[in-house]
Amino acid sequence: MLDETCLNLPRIGAGRPDLRHQFRRTGPAEQVRRDPKQLVDEDYSKKIKEYTTEPFFLSPLVDYLPASKTVPTPKAVLGDIAGAPGKLPYTAEVARVHADARDSQPGRVKVFSLGGPRRAAR
Repeated sequence: MLDETCLNLPRIGAGRPDLRHQFRRTGPAEQVRRDPKQLVDEDYSKKIKEYTTEPFFLSPLVDYLPASKTVPTPKAVLGDIAGAPGKLPYTAEVARVHADARDSQPGRVKVFSLGGPRRAAR
């Protein structure tokens, strides 16, 4: 059972919010459900389950992709779902997935870039 005593979290100090409550387990994963009114991309969700190597990697929070008429899926950019076997996307492809989501939902999605391009060591 996961509790705050087994987590390796930084000590709570001045200016730091106490986030330990987010890691407490509230019960079996079966108690967590998506909104049944939420449309699901069935094809993408089927691939998630097919490509996941062990069932314990899945939960009701990550075993599906919400359907959207306006937001493109990672499959539209990468050619397959994110995490597909044998497909390691380039950084530029991942950035394009995020940029497409941002561009399809102005004001709702923000994309931040950390750092800049790096040059290979010589």
